[in-house]
Amino acid sequence: MNKKWWIGLTLAAVLLAFTIPIAAGAVTGMLTPDDVHSEPTMSGAEVPVASGETSAGLEYHFTAYDSDSGLCVNFRYSGTPEMESSGSCGFGLTGEQNSPGDEALSIIYEGSPEGPTFLYGPTTPDVDLVAVVLNNGEVLTLPTKPGPPDLDTEFNFYETTIPNGTDAINVAAKDSQNATLGKLDIEPLPSLEDIHKADSHDDSEHAH
Repeated sequence: MNKKWWIGLTLAAVLLAFTIPIAAGAVTGMLTPDDVHSEPTMSGAEVPVASGETSAGLEYHFTAYDSDSGLCVNFRYSGTPEMESSGSCGFGLTGEQNSPGDEALSIIYEGSPEGPTFLYGPTTPDVDLVAVVLNNGEVLTLPTKPGPPDLDTEFNFYETTIPNGTDAINVAAKDSQNATLGKLDIEPLPSLEDIHKADSHDDSEHAH
């Protein structure tokens, strides 16, 4: 599946903020310079999906637009330079233009080692709830929101913050009858130690 994502950051900041776009199966890892792509060509206006504020006072804004790479989403933060902006395109959802597939949902799981951590993404219009299972056994039940009418295709969306000290381990898409339409497993986000190890490895390779 053709997935593209970008972060509006300096290269050093990329090592502090990480994003895991997931479409099918379990995916984990950190962004590297090779992973950071330029934004695709927009085919429609960027429209607001949701906005909010974390308990620590960090404001976020979730937007979407259509592009030559399929549906795109952006997630922007205020007051946090190392997590200024990130995005992803081409989710392979059923009915998605320019990136067709048969998925009911996709997720983007991102954050910084010191928090906060966000989980968000698009779903097909028949998904009413997204159930997020955390590694402490807690389940977050998230009602989906209808997408903005200015998008060319009809999708729902969801977003949430993950409680500090926990990780999401899987996400399920549910319809109005609570039937499961799709499920994705997630591996833990990298720790600060993992990021420092990756940074040291890159430095040693460049030294040679």
